[in-house]
Amino acid sequence: MFTTTANAVVAPVHDTMPVILPVADCDRWLHRDEVKLGPHPDDGMTAHPVSKRVNNARHDDPDCAAPLGRLPGEDPGEPNGPGAHS
Repeated sequence: MFTTTANAVVAPVHDTMPVILPVADCDRWLHRDEVKLGPHPDDGMTAHPVSKRVNNARHDDPDCAAPLGRLPGEDPGEPNGPGAHS
């Protein structure tokens, strides 16, 4: 994995981030052409708090990325959804 300096979305959490190669650059990368590697544009990312569940490797499921207080598939119109974790 290649890392780079964090963009404004990731910086509040960590000072580095993985390089995210745009699809448009994949063919050039695979043919060893020069590709500029750097932080992903801020407007292409979002961030939200998640449960501490993400800190345990035994929890390898989509719930780890669910916004805190809501699980995937729950109605986003309900602020904390049924069965929410806090």
